Amino acid sequence: MSGSSQARPLQPSEALSIQRPVHDYIETLAPTYEHCGLMTNGLRRLEDVEDLLQDTIERNDHLLRAVQSKVQHELAVIQRLRQESAAREAQVQDQIVEAVRRIECAFVGTEEDARRSLDKVLNSAKTCNTVLARDVRAGQSAWMRLQAQLVALNAYPVIPWSSGAGNPPRKPTADDNKGEPGNSNENPINIDDQAGDTTERAIGLE
Repeated sequence: MSGSSQARPLQPSEALSIQRPVHDYIETLAPTYEHCGLMTNGLRRLEDVEDLLQDTIERNDHLLRAVQSKVQHELAVIQRLRQESAAREAQVQDQIVEAVRRIECAFVGTEEDARRSLDKVLNSAKTCNTVLARDVRAGQSAWMRLQAQLVALNAYPVIPWSSGAGNPPRKPTADDNKGEPGNSNENPINIDDQAGDTTERAIGLE
């Protein structure tokens, strides 16, 4: 015991003649003091971490406010574009309705004009057909009268003389008829001229 006690170095408390129980208590408190120092250092580091977190929170708040402001601006732009698009769509719809109405009115007007034009053409065709049919009937009547006159004129030279003559009539010659007034050779009958005159008169009457 004595040899071991002599070998251990003297502590400051032992050098000051501090009692043994107190010396043991001091030795017990020494690690606690070291732990308190470590804890104090840890608290300082925790304060640094707290300051860092506070700065981070402030930066994040600033960034969040900036992002929120940008998002709100974008939303406002989108809302404005939607309103303008809706107004433009309504305007386009109104223009389409107006264009359809104008096309329908123009179509109806064109249809009516075409119908009136067709009615005029049809009436003109009917009138022309009526006039043409009347002219054709008049021409046919004139032609029939002309044919009757031609038959009568062709039958005139072969009419027999009266039965008291006893002989058939002799055909007149050119020498017999020379110089005689009222002879038919002076004014020969032109059947074609009479037919043309009769046709012209018949058409002129219409």
